[in-house]
Amino acid sequence: MKINCIAIEDEPLALKKIEEFIGQIDYLNLLGSFDNAVDAIGFLKTNPVDLIFLDIRMKKLSGIQFLESLQIKPKVIITSAYDEFALKG
Repeated sequence: MKINCIAIEDEPLALKKIEEFIGQIDYLNLLGSFDNAVDAIGFLKTNPVDLIFLDIRMKKLSGIQFLESLQIKPKVIITSAYDEFALKG
C-alpha cells in the first residue's frame, strides 16, 4: 500500500530536493507539490493525503497556521533550514 503525500515548500530548490527524495521511496506516492500553503489547502479539500512534507516558515501562510487550518490532520514531516526548528542530536 502506498502512502499518499504532498510537499509544501516556498524555496524552489528545496521543493525539488523534497520531490527527488520522495521519488526514491517506493511506498510514497506524491500527489502534488506546492510553493505555498494556501494552494495546498484548496487541493486537500478534494484530495485527502496520509502525509505532508511541510516547510515551517513561508510567506503567505506559515506551516503552523496551515496546520491549524486543517480539519483533518494527516501525519506531517516538518522541513526547515532554520536552526531554531532543526532537530538537535
